[in-house]
Amino acid sequence: MPNEHHHEAEALAAAAESAARLGDAARARLYYGQAAAHEGLAVLPFRSGLKGRTFSILAVSHASLLYKAKQLETASRVTCAYLGDQLLNGWGRAKLAELLEVIWDEQVVTRAGLEYSGEELWFALRGGAIGAGTAPVDVALHYMNTANQLVYRSVEWSGKFPFRRRGVAPVEVRRTLQARATQPVVGSYRFSVRLVTTEQPSLFPEQTPKDRIDPAEVSAFVVDFLRAAADPTDDKLARFVPDKDYRSALLQLTRNLVPREAEPVREVEVTRLSDGQVETALLHQFSGLAVKAAIERDRPANPSAIEPARVAGVLRALHLDKNWLEIAGDAGVVQKCETREDVLDDVVGPMVNKRVVATGRWVTRRGKQAFLMHDLELE
Repeated sequence: MPNEHHHEAEALAAAAESAARLGDAARARLYYGQAAAHEGLAVLPFRSGLKGRTFSILAVSHASLLYKAKQLETASRVTCAYLGDQLLNGWGRAKLAELLEVIWDEQVVTRAGLEYSGEELWFALRGGAIGAGTAPVDVALHYMNTANQLVYRSVEWSGKFPFRRRGVAPVEVRRTLQARATQPVVGSYRFSVRLVTTEQPSLFPEQTPKDRIDPAEVSAFVVDFLRAAADPTDDKLARFVPDKDYRSALLQLTRNLVPREAEPVREVEVTRLSDGQVETALLHQFSGLAVKAAIERDRPANPSAIEPARVAGVLRALHLDKNWLEIAGDAGVVQKCETREDVLDDVVGPMVNKRVVATGRWVTRRGKQAFLMHDLELE
């Protein structure tokens, strides 16, 4: 009888979930595979005697169990077959169509020798010009790029990589992230950053156990750091990230995530999804004050802090290896600014062709005025 096989599938699926909670992924997949086999026996031989609703429930369950067992090729083939069955109702068709997209997405990741770790960070933009699953293109690209750079730095910090002042993140770090746009939500634009891992026991087998990257540790760190950075009463940042260079880089990237006055985004919510658990950090316009204060605490004092000089305009060019960048003012005058060694590619690079404000001081060099930049932020 179909029910006997279905009940057995439910018991095996429960055993798989228990194994997954204990961290035994191999055993979980084994149980999910056995559960899928029983669910297949519950639906296929008895198809002609099932009602549309019952058939749809069993079909979705069968395909989902194959996916959880990581039998992706079989899951894709079976899902497509169910979608072509006239007995499938509207609910089942919608669920299986969504599942098929997830399966295809994971097949792409698997072909690269990776797999999703189960750790995911959602970034939701709300308010202002943000619609139901839509956002201005330049705004969406800015936040997606900044989110990726923030998570890259978090992976490097968690993995104890040497601090990077120039260039892109190491290839090992970039391979741990997969950015994916997710479904629209009314009143917000949302995208996710998924942490992936290899099928080997360690992402970096040549490193010692204490240096291996733990996706759960990285995603938890991102949310905890954002909470601490946005809280003006929180003084634990120095203890949380003792390395001053890393702390400064993470704070500057966080500042690029914080909505600004008159910007088409009013708040940014960052949510960690991990094995059914949810943790959230919220950034809004007032968060910028706390983040900026934390940045200034770590920086050398600006000699012109009492009356700081400002240069505003569009960032047009930069050469950080030679310590300069250029800002084009509204009158068309281009001002060259001298930068310090701690100005970072991944912080300043995304600001090119955007309106910025540089603070610093004017000095005289060989009879000419030069602008020494202390800080640079989006206007």
